[in-house]
Amino acid sequence: MSPVSIIQYGQLRDRMDAIYYSQAFLQVEKDLDTLARNTGVKSIADLTKWVRKGIFYILKEEYVDDGIPFVRVADIKRLTVGKDKITYISTEKHNEEIKTELAPNDLLLSKSGTIGQVAILPNTHKKWNFSQDVIGLKMKKGVRFRYVAAFLASKLGQLQIMRIKSQIVQSHITLPFTRKLRIPIPPDSFETEINSLVKESLEKGESSRNLLAETANKLLALVDIVLPDAWSTGSRVSDYSTFKTSDNFSAEYHAPAYKEACDLITKSRYGSRRICDIAKISNAKVQPKDNPNNKIRYVSLSDVSGSTGTIDTFTELLGHEAPSRARMVLRAGDVIVSYLSGSADTSAIVPPEHDNSIGSTGFFVLKPKGLPSEVLLLLVRTIPFKMQMYQKSTGSIMKSLSNDLFSNLQVPEVPKTLHQDLIQNITTAMTDLQRSKFLLSHAITRIDDWILSETK
Repeated sequence: MSPVSIIQYGQLRDRMDAIYYSQAFLQVEKDLDTLARNTGVKSIADLTKWVRKGIFYILKEEYVDDGIPFVRVADIKRLTVGKDKITYISTEKHNEEIKTELAPNDLLLSKSGTIGQVAILPNTHKKWNFSQDVIGLKMKKGVRFRYVAAFLASKLGQLQIMRIKSQIVQSHITLPFTRKLRIPIPPDSFETEINSLVKESLEKGESSRNLLAETANKLLALVDIVLPDAWSTGSRVSDYSTFKTSDNFSAEYHAPAYKEACDLITKSRYGSRRICDIAKISNAKVQPKDNPNNKIRYVSLSDVSGSTGTIDTFTELLGHEAPSRARMVLRAGDVIVSYLSGSADTSAIVPPEHDNSIGSTGFFVLKPKGLPSEVLLLLVRTIPFKMQMYQKSTGSIMKSLSNDLFSNLQVPEVPKTLHQDLIQNITTAMTDLQRSKFLLSHAITRIDDWILSETK
């Protein structure tokens, strides 16, 4: 049945759809009016130089390995931009689309897909650009952008965003309504508090990501693997015997860089082992639809942050709502790795709170044998390992690997005497990440509580 809302004629504003005038959304309007009287509010238009959607048309072939970072919806997580899957466009392409250039401390808002995700652009690059599914907010000088971002992520901020999304088949938010979003202006002391909490949260998150990457490089150094400044290029020349034993006749498979990566592993200080020697690939599966009314926690590939090696989010579903890919049983201490080589960075340790969650069949679920989960996670995140994944998936339609191919990939041997320092770094990185999550959650809760106190 279509929704029905009964209102007075004088309450009609910008839209004629019933959901826009539901009681929950009308209460949002009342609360914002109360805040306007008590503390004052400003619109997004008041706080920004401009509000625009991103580059309308860009081909995948126009992406480059290095250049101007190009943000898509999937890159926006926890008020920042994830680095694990970020792509780049050339300076020339960016200059063609200079009207959507953003800088550090400007904001992004997802306009379709997962609507309402907010990000503060970090200072890792001086220039940024973004896709058509994202709205860019060029902030005015002096605006406390961290508070604005945190408010948009708060309950009242998200309700405003959900109210303005279109109700057509593919929902999205539009620029005129985005400019009208209202931001309550709190006392200076409160705004300073939120600004400080968000700043520390982002710093802790960045520290966690950097330490994880540094520890993966430290592992390579401990086993005497030195990555080249540039991987070998040139013709793909190989004799018939190599083709025959490889069972792969694609030219890319025989690129010299892949052999170079494999040689680094096999010639490492302590030798090499196969994945099947250090982990068991779990085949434990369930069919959630067999228990249609039972709740499950579903972890998809997009729920995993490659930059932090963690499960960031999940979806709680009833068994009958579960997608067909929701079948892999996850247990605490498992290491999950995407079987798509293009998502090779998508790997994480399953934490205790996700014990018995259900993962996508797009994951290899690894149970460590004789080494800690932390060390196994580092091994599958190293560049030489990921290059093996790329090589073995060449020629396949989805760039994916079978269990057999994956289980025979090589990793360097890491003696037990080296484990403790690596584990300590991972533990510190995870502690920083948990602190980052807590601080951000606390900032948003403080905003929610402040709004509640002002609108009683």
